[in-house]
This record gives sequence, C-alpha cells and structure tokens, in this order.
Amino acid sequence: MKVRALALACALAACGDDAGGASTLDFGVDADRSCQTDEGVRAVVFEPSCGTSRCHDADRPRADLDLVSDGFAERLMSATSVHPRCRERALVLPGDPADSLLIEKILGTHGACGDPMPPRDALTPVQRSCVAEWVVALEGR
Repeated sequence: MKVRALALACALAACGDDAGGASTLDFGVDADRSCQTDEGVRAVVFEPSCGTSRCHDADRPRADLDLVSDGFAERLMSATSVHPRCRERALVLPGDPADSLLIEKILGTHGACGDPMPPRDALTPVQRSCVAEWVVALEGR
C-alpha cells in the first residue's frame, strides 16, 4: 500500500526531477490547509474547473454529479460510478485517495470507467493534490 500511495503522490504532484530523484511528497497545497475543507476544495478546484454550466454545476450536472452546491462531499462519498462497467466503484472513499475513482479519473488511470475527468491536463498539479488532500481529510466523517 505504501508503494501505491507513493506512486499516487508523485502522479498528483507531478514530482520528480530531471535527474530522476523524487521531490517532496507533501499534499499540503497551502499554509492554511484550506484544501482539507469542503469550502477550500470547492474554491480551489471544483468551482473554477468542474462547476461550469457545461459540466458539474447545480443546474445541469453531467452524470448527475453536482460538485458546487452544498452537500457535494456527502454526495461524492455515497455515489458510485454511472459507467456501466464500473457501477460498483465508489467515487470517493474517505481517507483513501488511491482507491477513489474520482482521483483515478483526475489522473486518467481509471481504466474502462469512462473518460478522464476533467479533460487531460485541465487541472494543475496543485489542484490535483488539493483533491487528494481533501479525500484524505474526509476520513472519519
């Protein structure tokens, strides 16, 4: 599990250098740890990148996935994929970004579970790390 978590950390943070060494594996996006809160991840990632009128807003959410209105965390924690091959896959497993389909979709490592979301490279490394940090912080809810 530690090797998998390390690989996930590198993928999310785009770590490593040209010499092949790994950089710091810190999911801390900012000093005030705002990505550990629903409000923080909504402001840093979901509203600017996912909650547009074409994607996951409250009015016409694709795949019935509203990422901006209140209660989005609870919806994500209780939802499974709408893709026919992956209906049993949980979107978010609190405390476990490595097994959360949402993170796999963000990284493009989701296999046969539909398209990557958002489209490739639409999120910055900081935004990807923010979502993972938020999933970790959900543990115990």
